[in-house]
Amino acid sequence: MMQTRYFLLLAMLVISVLSHAQQYVAKESFNEINLNYPGLEKVKAQVAAGNYPAAAATLLAYYRNKSKEPDFSAAEEEIELNQPVAKNVQAAADSALQHRFQPHKGYGFLTMVRILTGNTGR
Repeated sequence: MMQTRYFLLLAMLVISVLSHAQQYVAKESFNEINLNYPGLEKVKAQVAAGNYPAAAATLLAYYRNKSKEPDFSAAEEEIELNQPVAKNVQAAADSALQHRFQPHKGYGFLTMVRILTGNTGR
């Protein structure tokens, strides 16, 4: 009798976990995702076809198979090295070389010693 009771409790627990593990995937699930991003063509096609569970599975596969290394190739602008550096950029670079950082124009400069000791002047 006791074994039957444990078996029923275990069965109810498994059914409960499995029923809550499934989530409904709708068109709204993809609203915040840029489906025009390179590599998401299959996801975009499945969303357009209304096959949302398959689109979610394809999106998951995309992120699982995606390279772990970041791609900064499109993030950098080409610069002209012969152009003079802006004064504010030069000042920020000079301060950084002295380990002085200004997080916001309204704040003073923070040195690494003040940051590491927690003495931010407040």
